[in-house]
Amino acid sequence: MTASKNNNNLPAGGAIKKPRALVPGDRVALLSPASRPKSVVDVARARALVEQMGFVPVTGEHALATHGYLAGSDADRLADLNAAIADSSVRAIIFLTGGYGSLRLLEKIDYRALAADPKIVLGGDETTCILLAMRKLAGLVTFYGANLDRVRSPGAIKELESVLTSSAVLSPLAGDRDVTASRFCFAPVAGEKVTGEITGGNLSALCSLMGTRYQVDTDDCIVALTDRNERYDILDRWFSNLYVSGRMERFAGIACGEFENCGPRDSRNLLSLEDMFADRLERLSLPSCFNLPFGEGPGCRILPLGIQASFDAGAGRIEFAEPALSTG
Repeated sequence: MTASKNNNNLPAGGAIKKPRALVPGDRVALLSPASRPKSVVDVARARALVEQMGFVPVTGEHALATHGYLAGSDADRLADLNAAIADSSVRAIIFLTGGYGSLRLLEKIDYRALAADPKIVLGGDETTCILLAMRKLAGLVTFYGANLDRVRSPGAIKELESVLTSSAVLSPLAGDRDVTASRFCFAPVAGEKVTGEITGGNLSALCSLMGTRYQVDTDDCIVALTDRNERYDILDRWFSNLYVSGRMERFAGIACGEFENCGPRDSRNLLSLEDMFADRLERLSLPSCFNLPFGEGPGCRILPLGIQASFDAGAGRIEFAEPALSTG
């Protein structure tokens, strides 16, 4: 089974927008579009990390503001994001933390300016909303990975720097069969190899866009799903939403990554998340696989969203068919 290329996420008359790979001295905006970082130390550490990689950090004016659970009001957080988009000297925007609140900004993001001056946008968790909206309305290739407050291990730092600076095709993303060597021992559900555009990210955020103009077209796509700190019954509700809406049957395949710190909690559910998901996947005979190394925890890879790839569910392997970044 080979899926056709999906171009329905492009803005009218547009082409895929690939940002330029970073070079030493480039300016990188560090923003809080949703929740506030836990402390000033998290922001200082993020700045030091960006400097260590040879770039110049530019912290959003309201990155440490407080408005209830959010990093400032909607207007404050939006102002920081649109200022970074409008600043031609800023070549990447990386989110400091996730949490809650990204969805509230989508209506007034300057997608036209972003399409005219593509730049790297990288984040995880609930900021998936922003990544997918930018893919849909600006045609931008975006990146799903850990927010900067969670990039701590040498491996995570190396992965981040490699993705930000490479205009070559990224190395394949693959699970492991050695249970003693890695926690990412993958489990295939249906093993057919498919091709298509990579999309997805945080499951809860992806589904929160359904029925809005920011919803990406997932037909014929390889849909990557992950989440963290969520109850199994809520995740099953979102997954069931994809199924009963009829969208899932039109996917090329589903690649499930890490579901960090997710569990039954007080729902008294004795099934695993894989058990709950597999029953729908098997009904559709959809090429799919559990526990691939992407998400936000240690050892996770960064996923480019919007480029073509192949997915071999039986081998637990995603191979990227094109570079995610341009040379300039």
